[in-house]
Amino acid sequence: MTLRIRISIFVFFAVMLLTVGILFGEVDRIGLLEDRIESLTLENQVAAWEGTVDTAASALSDKAAALVSTRELATAVRDHNNDLLQVLLAGTAQDVGRIDLLDGDGNLVYSTDQDINTTPLIDAGLVFKLMADNSAGAGLEADQRGDIMVTMARPLSVNQDQVGVLVIANRLSSVAAQLKTATGSDTILLDAKGKPILSNVDPKLLPVLMAKLGKPRTGITLVPTGDKVYRLGQTVISSASGNRIGYEVAVSDVTQSYEHDRGRQFLAYLVMIA
Repeated sequence: MTLRIRISIFVFFAVMLLTVGILFGEVDRIGLLEDRIESLTLENQVAAWEGTVDTAASALSDKAAALVSTRELATAVRDHNNDLLQVLLAGTAQDVGRIDLLDGDGNLVYSTDQDINTTPLIDAGLVFKLMADNSAGAGLEADQRGDIMVTMARPLSVNQDQVGVLVIANRLSSVAAQLKTATGSDTILLDAKGKPILSNVDPKLLPVLMAKLGKPRTGITLVPTGDKVYRLGQTVISSASGNRIGYEVAVSDVTQSYEHDRGRQFLAYLVMIA
């Protein structure tokens, strides 16, 4: 074997090794980029969710303020006068999902939810905090059925003495529609056990997506189905006290971008093999 042939073989393998190294680096770079995109997607999803929930809670603020300004309301809570409370809440109760009135110890004095198993929407710890800070608090809470509600809570006082807390709440049916407008994504809301409690996804598509979703977690799942690919972005929903009460799943049709990305990766692998 001549020196020229040996040099040619050496150069050939050197170029091949360099090419393979570059392509491996490209594949790794694509993987890191996908991880970053997933992280940013979830961050944007959380921001959109929180903004929409804040808007929904703000819509309850005026109603809560009007009720708190009713002098007889705080007195009726202090005296556990349920008959008077029912009369005072009658008008507002028709416009919202639920109203709770709790005493200073966090006990439920009255609720417009007349279910025999009704429990307070907020816990005693949050009641104590709102009264101590003399401030309003908005957030999400789960009722005794596991349904998630957006809430606005305000302390009640009689002659500057704190006597309890008013909680006014709405169900999240409007939030899914607002998210669709803001982000273009459909929404599935799951309770803490992963059971769907609200969805604006096509009813025929929902069971297909749920079958692929698996155990509730934070992250992104890609679901190919027929000629479509859907991205399911799943994030945790926490109550004002920090308890996990459910999950929000944003559903997006990513068929075009998925096919483009897979095409790039496939081309990189083919070149590497060649």
